[in-house]
Amino acid sequence: MAGTDLTNFEPLLKEMYSDDNILNLVYKDNPFLALVPKVEDAQGKYIPKPVIFGNPQGRSRTFSEAKTRGSETNVEPASFFVTRVKDYSIASVDNETILASESDKGAFLKAATTAMDGAIQALTRSLAISMYRPASGYYGRVLAEPTTHATTFTLTLQEAEEITNFEEQQVLNIWSAASGGSARTSDGAETDFVVVGVDRDSGVLTLEATYNGSGTIAAGDFIFVKGDRGLSLSGLMSWIPTTAPTATPFFNVDRTSDVTRLAGVRQDGRGKPIEEALLDLVTRVGREGGKPDYILMNYEEYNDLIKSLGSKVQYIDLKVNAAVGFRGVEIQGPKGPVKCVADQNCPAGFAWALQMDTWELLSLGKAVRVIDTDGMKWLRNNDSDGVEIRIGSYSQLACRGPGFNGVAQLK
Repeated sequence: MAGTDLTNFEPLLKEMYSDDNILNLVYKDNPFLALVPKVEDAQGKYIPKPVIFGNPQGRSRTFSEAKTRGSETNVEPASFFVTRVKDYSIASVDNETILASESDKGAFLKAATTAMDGAIQALTRSLAISMYRPASGYYGRVLAEPTTHATTFTLTLQEAEEITNFEEQQVLNIWSAASGGSARTSDGAETDFVVVGVDRDSGVLTLEATYNGSGTIAAGDFIFVKGDRGLSLSGLMSWIPTTAPTATPFFNVDRTSDVTRLAGVRQDGRGKPIEEALLDLVTRVGREGGKPDYILMNYEEYNDLIKSLGSKVQYIDLKVNAAVGFRGVEIQGPKGPVKCVADQNCPAGFAWALQMDTWELLSLGKAVRVIDTDGMKWLRNNDSDGVEIRIGSYSQLACRGPGFNGVAQLK
């Protein structure tokens, strides 16, 4: 009886990891990632996304004035030249495991699928988190300078809700700014910090390093997974930023000529009941011509909304496909009902009102895919006794109508 090896296991692996199965692994518990329309043939150096944000102003009740203005004025569409970004996740299975399970197909199957599922989920989490955040790619911010400690030290996040972005064995870098600035150290030299503990109740990370008097980590610093800084996907914080953008080009567009139509609506909801803040947001977006159908928020704000609505709460069940669905709450906006959904990836203190048909997740093939352009899902490691699977993403978030979307600051 033939043993289980990579050759006879490959067909089974392809069946187990068909597009449908990867889709199910990717979309669960990531509402924005699941709901956003997908464009999986985003080829070329960049993908142009033109936005008509103003009409020609050759209009007057005086013909000569209309003719003069008609020949002099023409609002050119803004064209966002959207470029993809890369992301990778790699997992390995050692040869001893393969050889030890040659007569037990199920044992090898379990080891292989555990490795593959983990790699897919790690990349999925990266994509889902990044779809909310700016291209700088930070995962959280520091509440206060750590206390001195040998071997390991603890780091408290500004927002405890963002603890879901962190996992054991991540390697983190900490910087004084989202871009620019300086790399922070724990002892005057060390800048890489391995996560060895995650307290999900209090929002505290335990990092493997000595923190002493030479450490430079400070309140407000930005936390990155190593290798991500400045290379991340441009998420909602980039397209619909929480503060008005400057003249710095964004995908080739200076958005200051019409900040609302080119960078969305911003609403200050601090100090208001959350139901009122969200209604103000969708009303403002409606005034600008948008018809938001979803509001995405963190679980903490979602819980506040349910409490605020009390007996008025209306639950709805949303189905993305046969295997993926979410429960939400419906509120009434000026242009119809708006579905409010909790997403663990949404930064705490903000809620985005989105007209979902203005958004696209652009990618080369599936947004999360096995890299198998040579026809093989498993590759021999050249530096260790085992084989590896490579999961990749070549993707970018794009919006063809930023002004039909908005963000509210809630605290």
